[in-house]
Amino acid sequence: MAQAYIPFATGGMARDATGILRVVDRYGNVLESNEQPSQGIRVLSETGAWLMNNLLQSVVRAGTATGTRWYAGGAPYAGRDAGGKTGTTSDYADAWFIGFTPDLVASVWVGYDNHVVRMRLQSGRGEAGGDIAVPIWGRFMRRSFAGYDPAAAPEFPPAASGAVEHSIICRQSGFLANAQCGDKAVDEIFWTGTQPASYCPIHTGTSPFASDTTIPDFTQFDTGDVRGWPSR
Repeated sequence: MAQAYIPFATGGMARDATGILRVVDRYGNVLESNEQPSQGIRVLSETGAWLMNNLLQSVVRAGTATGTRWYAGGAPYAGRDAGGKTGTTSDYADAWFIGFTPDLVASVWVGYDNHVVRMRLQSGRGEAGGDIAVPIWGRFMRRSFAGYDPAAAPEFPPAASGAVEHSIICRQSGFLANAQCGDKAVDEIFWTGTQPASYCPIHTGTSPFASDTTIPDFTQFDTGDVRGWPSR
């Protein structure tokens, strides 16, 4: 599972997962070293990997994995950005979080092989990946990057030049935002040429959303009434 996320962190390059960086004997002689990863093979385009990376970073910034964020001098993960995805199986038998920085991917699973035990509180509320897997991942990453200099932190590979662009859309309809969309407007990133071409059919209006208007943060979509939308 962790290996499958490597291309999202490397700009689309697949590589073998490396669990051991080096092996040394008691005299300090290096018996094995994996500190120089192979170039790998391309399985995603630079832009496709960047867009997926951006989506997975939003899970950490404002989604189910916000608990991974920790700050030391204002820099999360020793100056690194991070992305990932939580997961929970039926009836709370398994909880997952797979997260990554530009130089480390780690997967956390909490559960039981026989699925006999369900992860629930005494109140009966189920515990999801964001509740119990994310904190473990966060503690692991804190220890992994302890003592690292944030100024030397690596960055994720960028998208190809001119390949992505921003559009302000209505998060209720998914179409371009009108002035009437108000706090439903959100700045989204699209592969160039794939952004919506029509304005929101739910909040009617002819004026585009003002570019200097403050766009609020949000953590979940407002499903609303989506019946009768025209096709994009």
